[in-house]
Amino acid sequence: MNGAQHKRIGYLDGWRGLAILFVLLGHFGSAVAPALEKMGGFGVEFFFVLSGRLMAEILFVQRMPLPTFFFRRFSRIFPALLVFVATMCAIGVLLWMARGRTTVEPWMAASALTFTINYAQALGQTDASVLTHVWSLSVEEHCYILLALIGVALARKPASARVVIAAIGFLALANGLRLVVQGGGVHEVYWRTDVRLAPVFLSAALYLTIGVSADVPARVASILGWLPLPCVGLTIVLFYLTPIEAHYTASAILLAVAVVTLDYAPMSLRKFLSMRAFTTFGMLSYSIYLWQQPFYLVQAGSSFWFAMLPAAMVAGAFSYLFVERPSRRWLNSWFAQRLATIKTESRMPSPL
Repeated sequence: MNGAQHKRIGYLDGWRGLAILFVLLGHFGSAVAPALEKMGGFGVEFFFVLSGRLMAEILFVQRMPLPTFFFRRFSRIFPALLVFVATMCAIGVLLWMARGRTTVEPWMAASALTFTINYAQALGQTDASVLTHVWSLSVEEHCYILLALIGVALARKPASARVVIAAIGFLALANGLRLVVQGGGVHEVYWRTDVRLAPVFLSAALYLTIGVSADVPARVASILGWLPLPCVGLTIVLFYLTPIEAHYTASAILLAVAVVTLDYAPMSLRKFLSMRAFTTFGMLSYSIYLWQQPFYLVQAGSSFWFAMLPAAMVAGAFSYLFVERPSRRWLNSWFAQRLATIKTESRMPSPL
């Protein structure tokens, strides 16, 4: 594997910005219009398909070395998560001391930091309160590991890798339908990695098939470029008009098509998504996603959304500026220096 650097693409950052805006709309906008609550799940789907497209590029096209890949995932995700969980635990202790109850049980913190909270909630049918939303991060981390393993196993068989990734994605969709038929609810079914990996894997497989790294004829590319908007629009309609198992099944496919064909979209659409407002939200999206949860819970069922929403965004921006970005830069710099030292030492002649 080579170490090609992943270059930021403005309209993909904008897509990520839209994802967090949809989540915020679903969580805080629902206080004004309850129907907007569905936009929260829609935003998470936006995140999932983007992750699949990006991981396909990094792992199967650039073929980033796995130690580098996993360390960069760690440096981006874990420090900010650790600070958030520690803060919620500290607040939980204070609440316990003041009121005799806490918002964070030990199992919640442990499962959040080990990225197992999605199964802890899905199988245990319990609510992790301020840490509930870490379920989606758990799904993504599991997908990164699985895609990396497939990349290693089928490094010299890209066609087979595409088939395997797509097959796993469709099997996950079928598994979700099976669990719904058996009576599973939304959390018991659609927070599980063996179900919710579908949008990530289908997006990855599709990118490896018709993405910009594939040899797509110009005429076909021009047709593909008109798919993003209809696919997104149809997904929104399905979220409101169909049962949960139908719209989550359809969204995994439709949004995967949308994000992958975005590379061929008209320049006007790509410029729109590349606007500073969207890319800034995209840059802050992870930290905002972490910190919006407690503010969302505080305003739930009240009219405090107008105060809690900006507070959530300020907390997220603070986390990005003072935790996420500096820790990521420091850790990645340390890792790069460590790799350079190892390479230098490996080239030194052995003593006689």
